[in-house]
Amino acid sequence: MDLTIFNTLDAETLIYIALALMAGGLVKGICGLGFPIVAMGLLTTYLPVPLALAIVCGPLVATNLWQALTNGAPLSALRRFWPVIVCLVGFTFVGARMVTAMDPQDLFLIVGIIVCVFCTLNLWNANLSLPPRWESVAGPVAGTIAGLMAGISAIWGPPITMFYLSLRLPKDVFIQSVGMVWAIAAIPVAVAYELNGILNAETRPLALMAIPPALIALWVGERLRSKLPQEVFRKVLLVLLLVIGANLIRRGLF
Repeated sequence: MDLTIFNTLDAETLIYIALALMAGGLVKGICGLGFPIVAMGLLTTYLPVPLALAIVCGPLVATNLWQALTNGAPLSALRRFWPVIVCLVGFTFVGARMVTAMDPQDLFLIVGIIVCVFCTLNLWNANLSLPPRWESVAGPVAGTIAGLMAGISAIWGPPITMFYLSLRLPKDVFIQSVGMVWAIAAIPVAVAYELNGILNAETRPLALMAIPPALIALWVGERLRSKLPQEVFRKVLLVLLLVIGANLIRRGLF
């Protein structure tokens, strides 16, 4: 195991990395999403982006698998939402081929505006919901948009999160369903990082060492989530998604 990079990091930096991972894990434990946004936002303050991506990769896969497998029966989520997953994975490759033809900033701006409008209306008690008869249509649409976003920008969460919120899923079902989709989507990302060299003999050990602090914080966040009433959980999730949407708009404009 090559620990060259690990040996060049001082104790202060290692503590900061652990705290950043724990912050991301805590948010994900409470809300079911947000780990890469929080962790990457903190890590890239002090580390190069490729190194931060490598560190986050291990916990990204591990926390999503944990979330998918420990919140009820994972096969029920897979049976219900497999069309979302198929479209997400399939259109990721389509989006990757569109990278040279489309400016990711345009996509950030469009999706960010949609997300912010959706969250604002719901926070103002518009209570937008999706009739059950439209689920079979809306699911693949959400998966397709998420897949295109993933291929172009490596961001796939907002469309699927909006879809699940519109279904008004109970919080444990929401967490399990998001975890299943995120886990399946994260594995190709890890493979891509191996192929493009972000994960290598030097960075792979850091990705593995990053898993325990993220999982510990995830567990703590899950304990906190269990104490949240359903409506409070939904409001917290909408606020987090609103922040994500605002950040997408920022990336689209600047």
